[in-house]
Formats: sequence, C-alpha cells, structure tokens
Amino acid sequence: MNEQEENDDGDIATYESMIHSSIPLPKYTLEDTFPTADIYKENFAILVYDPSADEFVGYYRRDHPWTPTCRKLVNSIQKLSSMLRAEFPERFQGEKSEELVIPISSGDYPQLKGSECIRGETALPCTDDVAPVLHFGSTFRRPFYPNMIAGPMPEATHLNCFAQWAREGTVCSKLVPREDGGEMNFGTEDGLEFDDLIPQLVWRGTDFSYLHTMYPTMHSPFFDKHADADVLRSQYSYLIPRWKGVVLTADSEAEARESGEMPLMNIKFAGFMHEGKLTPTLGSYEYERWNDVDIPAAGESMSKSDLAQYKYHIDIGGGGGTTWTGTIQKLAAPGLLFHHVTPARDYIFDFIEPWVHYIPVREDLRDLKSKMEWAINNPEQAKKIARQGSELARYLSTPEGFEQMYRHSYVDPIRSVIDAYQPFGRRQHDIASWREVLEHEAEDFYPVIKCASNQGTGCQDLRE
Repeated sequence: MNEQEENDDGDIATYESMIHSSIPLPKYTLEDTFPTADIYKENFAILVYDPSADEFVGYYRRDHPWTPTCRKLVNSIQKLSSMLRAEFPERFQGEKSEELVIPISSGDYPQLKGSECIRGETALPCTDDVAPVLHFGSTFRRPFYPNMIAGPMPEATHLNCFAQWAREGTVCSKLVPREDGGEMNFGTEDGLEFDDLIPQLVWRGTDFSYLHTMYPTMHSPFFDKHADADVLRSQYSYLIPRWKGVVLTADSEAEARESGEMPLMNIKFAGFMHEGKLTPTLGSYEYERWNDVDIPAAGESMSKSDLAQYKYHIDIGGGGGTTWTGTIQKLAAPGLLFHHVTPARDYIFDFIEPWVHYIPVREDLRDLKSKMEWAINNPEQAKKIARQGSELARYLSTPEGFEQMYRHSYVDPIRSVIDAYQPFGRRQHDIASWREVLEHEAEDFYPVIKCASNQGTGCQDLRE
C-alpha cells in the first residue's frame, strides 16, 4: 500500500494505536499466548519470566524450523530480557514477583502463515488473537494483525542502541554525529552544503528479495540471450523495487547520452549474496553481463561519506519491505530523502512526516522521476525538507531526543503489555500453577534460551 492510497481500515483498533492513545490493552493470559504461535511459520517465541529462578526463558515451537535467521530472535530475547530488568526492576524481584509471559517474534518481517489475508484475498483482520506480540523488525502498515506491536529492529543502529540506553543512559555511537565522535554522517563535518551537492539521486545496496509472502510473483529478472532494456521495461510490473530502480537508471543514462548531461538517477547494486556471502557486483559474471547490455545493475561500493555528497537519496525497501538502517542514515545526510512507501513499516516511521522530512514515492517507483523534477524545480522547498530531515535525525541523536523515542517505542508498549498480562495467581482455576500449564504444552514448545539476573551469567543457549 502507498500512503497515497486509502483503505477502509479505520474501524480496526490496533494495539499500537491504543498504546499511544493511553487506552489499556485487552487482558490476556498464559493460555492465550499458545494459539498465537499457530499463525507463524518460524521466528516466534514465548518469553516467560520465572520468578522462582529469577530468569527469563524463551520457548520455541517444536514444529517450527530453527533457521539461521533465528539469530535475530535470539538477539531480541537477549536484549529484551536485559531491558525489562533495567526499566522495570520492581516487576522482576524473583520469588516476590509474579510470572510474566510475552509472545515475541523477529526478522525482516513476520514469518506468518495465512498469506491469503495479507494479499487481500480475505477480510481483515487476519487474526482475532488477544495476546499482544512484540515484533522486533518491520511490520505492516495496514492492520492485518492488530495485536502486533513494532519494536526496534535487532540491529546495531536500533535494538542495540535501545539496550545501551536502558543499560547506561547514553546514545550509541551509530546515531551520534561524526563531529561529536560518533559514526553518523550529517555532512557538516565535511563542510557539505545542500546547494553544492552532486545533483543526482544515488542508491547503493544489496540485491535481496522483496516481501515474497505478499508478492510471490515479484522477482529479480532472469538473464537470457534476449535480455536488454526493452525486455526489462516490459517486465517492470513483476520486478522487485530495487530492480525497478535499475530500469529507471537505464532510462536516465540513455537520456543523458543524448543530452550530454549527468544522469538523473544512479540506482545500482553494490553487492549480492553468493554462496551465503555478501559479494561485490563489480567484476561478477552475474551482474557484469547486465552492464554489457546497457542495464547498469552493477555499481561501485560507496561509503557513507561518499553518499553524503549527493543531493538526492532513496531508501528502497529490501526483503522485509523497508531498509533498516538506510532511512535514518539518509535523513541525516545533507541531501533530500525520497522515502519508499511500501506495505511495511518500522517503529521509526512514527517520527517522520511526508513533505516535512522526506518526499514520499510510490511502491512501484513510477512517480519517482516526477517527484525528482518537482524537487529540482522547487529548490528552496526541497532544501527545507532536506534540512528538516537532518534536524530530526540530529535531534534523535541527542539524549533528549533518544529518550523520547525510547519511551514512545519501547517503554510505553512494554508497560502496556505488562499491565495487560493476567498472572496465574490472580485467576480462579483448577490447575495448580502456571508452570503446570506450561508443562502441559511441553509437547509443542521447548526452551531454547534462558537469561539469568543481571548478577548472573547472562544468557545460555538451551537447544539440544
């Protein structure tokens, strides 16, 4: 869905909207969390706080495969366990406390069954589960799963920075400007000014898939003896967005050859995954053959300092529909961000506004050229939007700004989830304890990780 499109979703109350409107979430119990696993294929866990042992234990569904991407789930459990203790110490006091159970998931996007619903083939919502799910990664713009709450992505610039703030009360170096000893490029450290930037839209990234569950027929192009720019243009609707950008660059370079001017767009792949490793496209047979037929798919790798010298940027979505680090990095740069509006969203999107911090472009990029022409013909307005984007990124790198983001995107949601959970001891039932309920489900779930107290040994892998 594009931001320009409208859907009749207003009558579906999401947990996120309730949290940020200070409306209590529906009450849920330990028993409510088990059915939630049924909508997932993998990368879903139930995190349990065990008061008797004063530790958090992550339980994984036995019929869900344990894949390499589960490292993101493990990272999320590790960070969340530590952050819970840091922010809510009074709630986790060992035997004096009650149990807590939180469903969590992680990954580029939720690994869900029932793709027919998110493809629009059935009515919304896609679930009536009551238990909230904290998803550490990209989620959906539309309320397919109203109980899903977007959290910081399990990556150095996001969840790791949240964990550092919870632990130390300091902003991580990934977000701090270079001029202040950090790693974020704002351009000011190199004396860059908007008016003097290279007047071209630049993008470098990796050739990944794109929201395959939602768009199973969308793909990268197949190279054969008929491959050329005209063939790719005829396949445009079926190409993933990053390859659509390559086609637009091919058109831009063709126009530049006729006019003798600089191409308007420079969207190229710097890397691709080959035998499990990130590999440069330049010099690779797979991408050089596209260059040989005037499809500029392969491009040189560019550092953040190199990219900051360009006037226009775009954050084209990857596997999960967004680009986890690209959006904040490109907002910070002195140039103007054209934000790729897709069906996916990240927690940080709550802080950015179209035509204030960025210029929105459609999922299929068909309006990218016209939006660029608007920016070129309205330089003062474009400059103002670019400046406001940089100012927002700089604000979020300050203790005041990061604290606001931390409260909005972590503390408020977690507090709402804690308040919504109904501990076993407060309810009437015939079963002896919450542990007995959990043991009854042992055939379906098994412990994969446990995280002890801050004074303990940290987290331990429990997989067999």
